[in-house]
Amino acid sequence: MINNIITTFPPFKTISVVLSDTSSIKDLEDYLSTTFPPGNYLLSHFSGRPIHSKKTLASLLNCSQYSDEKDFCIFRYVPRVLGGKGGFGSQLRAAGGRMSSRKKRGEEENKLSCRDLNGRRIRKIKEAEELAKYIETAPVRKREILAERKQRLQAIIDAEPLSQRIKFDDNEYLEKNEMIIDDVKNTVKLMMEKSKDNPKIVLTNNFDNISQSLNTTKEQNTNFVSSKVLNSLTTKVSRRTNKWDQEEFVFSDDDNNDKLEIE
Repeated sequence: MINNIITTFPPFKTISVVLSDTSSIKDLEDYLSTTFPPGNYLLSHFSGRPIHSKKTLASLLNCSQYSDEKDFCIFRYVPRVLGGKGGFGSQLRAAGGRMSSRKKRGEEENKLSCRDLNGRRIRKIKEAEELAKYIETAPVRKREILAERKQRLQAIIDAEPLSQRIKFDDNEYLEKNEMIIDDVKNTVKLMMEKSKDNPKIVLTNNFDNISQSLNTTKEQNTNFVSSKVLNSLTTKVSRRTNKWDQEEFVFSDDDNNDKLEIE
């Protein structure tokens, strides 16, 4: 007979089971399955090394692990746990990359605070270099701004007019207009004479038609005025562009003079 000591998991305690020498690991597992609640369990050596279910208890005693102790075997009986999804290594690598980038950034900031042999800080030297580059590119930026303005104004000049100039030569319309105005005057005069006792006079629909015809003439007059305004605007824009061309020419001469002085 062999005494088997089995360490379990909380809330259960360590138990001792006595079995014959010819009993297998499968027999021990069957006995433990009836003792513990139903579940998925693992029977292994005390060190955690797995055991084959077909081995007998006597064969385990002949192993080097139990060479000094021939009377009992020690096992561990624990429930199986599902494995995680992994990814912990990638998280560690990402955290290490963030830490290294933070360290490099701190080193760069510390270097900018250092001084050179003349006693000037490196940060101030870099700022002076950037300012010098900005001053060198100032003429180019000014020329680009002037070219953009000129292009925008040229687009306004080349744009099509809002409406063509219309010459009004409809004599028939003018005659009808004069006749309608005379009829209105006569009608109003007649109504005023007939309604001296009643001051409330109701106008007819003829007056509405007359007002609509007068509104059409007003729209034609506004189109004529808008064409004049557009012509005056184009002349002003052309004058402004000519002035900017002169300024650009003077500015280029100044740059050439500066270069000659430097040489």
